[in-house]
Amino acid sequence: MRMSVLLTLLILSVNPALAQPPGGASVAATTATWYAPKWVIDAPHAPVFQVRDTLHKYGRYADKTKAITLKDLIKFHGHLCGGLVEASVALKVGFEVLFPDGVVDRTDLRVVSSNSACGGDTAAYLTGARTRFGTHYIDTSFKGGDFIVQQVSTGKTLRVRRNPAIYPAEVKAQMKKIQSGKFTSEDIDRFGTL
Repeated sequence: MRMSVLLTLLILSVNPALAQPPGGASVAATTATWYAPKWVIDAPHAPVFQVRDTLHKYGRYADKTKAITLKDLIKFHGHLCGGLVEASVALKVGFEVLFPDGVVDRTDLRVVSSNSACGGDTAAYLTGARTRFGTHYIDTSFKGGDFIVQQVSTGKTLRVRRNPAIYPAEVKAQMKKIQSGKFTSEDIDRFGTL
């Protein structure tokens, strides 16, 4: 058994085309955007982040910045949701204070977030912070839209919080219903629509 696995891996490493689905990946599959609705991508106030990264793990900044959009965040996180949008907007406010030139240095940040998958994924992707490197901390007392962001080089630290008054009451009610365990498939669909 082991020999057949090794042989298969060897063949795939020599000819990676064999690892693709029959016919290879289609252009439609590699350029699909079904997961990011046009109204989200084209929203006039959708945050766009200019970020600076290094060229490799040993340093040297890239000469150019990269743009990160909601579409990128949705693809990374797996779905569009309120938590992702509110986290990106909250972090955008914090980044504007820490990086007034508009370019976020993802090598120079620490972040504290809640244990929310949505907010936590957004924080990790936008800041470059990682729990395994001790730069992304989880605080279970935080709510989904709460973050502490620190620019490591300056020590400048700020806390960003979502204003609970702006969170739609209908969304909160639908979430509470689903979390109670007493819901129908229509309730889940309704939540997705909201």
